[in-house]
Amino acid sequence: MKADPKIDRLLLRYYNGEMSEQEVSQLMDNVKQDLRYQNLMNLYEEFELAFKNPEELEVYMQMLKIDEQSKKRRLSMRLNLKIAATAIILIGVSSYLYFYFNTSRLTNDQIFEKYYLAYSPPDIYRSDNISIEQTFASASHLYSISDYSKALPYFEKLLAADSLNSSLLLYSGVCSTEMNNYHDAISRFNKIISIGDPAYIESAKWYLGLCLLKTGDLSHARSIFQSLSKTKGHYQGISIELLENLTNIKPQQ
Repeated sequence: MKADPKIDRLLLRYYNGEMSEQEVSQLMDNVKQDLRYQNLMNLYEEFELAFKNPEELEVYMQMLKIDEQSKKRRLSMRLNLKIAATAIILIGVSSYLYFYFNTSRLTNDQIFEKYYLAYSPPDIYRSDNISIEQTFASASHLYSISDYSKALPYFEKLLAADSLNSSLLLYSGVCSTEMNNYHDAISRFNKIISIGDPAYIESAKWYLGLCLLKTGDLSHARSIFQSLSKTKGHYQGISIELLENLTNIKPQQ
């Protein structure tokens, strides 16, 4: 299975209880829809189970010593032991990565990678126009499977008929972010903030701050996260944590 550092870091934050409720919800949606997330989560759960039952490992070692009469079984158990040893090494590597990303000075790009998670896929879009509902269904499906470059044109088509829809602006902004079009995403998130829709304004600020990090506008990004850190909501705690990283940010190479 190919390693994915981004997913690994997200799962580390999840298992260490560092995610907000909204982030957990988004992660669970990704687990349901993305086989990479499912495989890594299964692996983490197997490791966690093994470490919660150290006595089973001791019994396993004794069995390996006693069962010398059967060459075939001995070979099989040694293979399993090698797998367990590999798991221990992987746990060690993951622990090191966790320690590094939580205690070392990070660049703005590393802070972005640590905290960025795409917004949960859209649910429904009510319209009397069947064509519009079909367009939304296509956009929603492509977004849910992380095909953001193909989803964006469908969101654009919907925005052409409903340009002040904060939900559509948010999803299209996330698509642009995923496509590394940060300035375009910033424009969309700023528009949501100017509209002032209370259901989406905090999320718009969060993603705006992250995009500002990627463009190097640290001063503006810091002011956005300071605002979120003073507002009770999904992003308050994680904004406080992110600001701690910004106080000792590592210069980009």
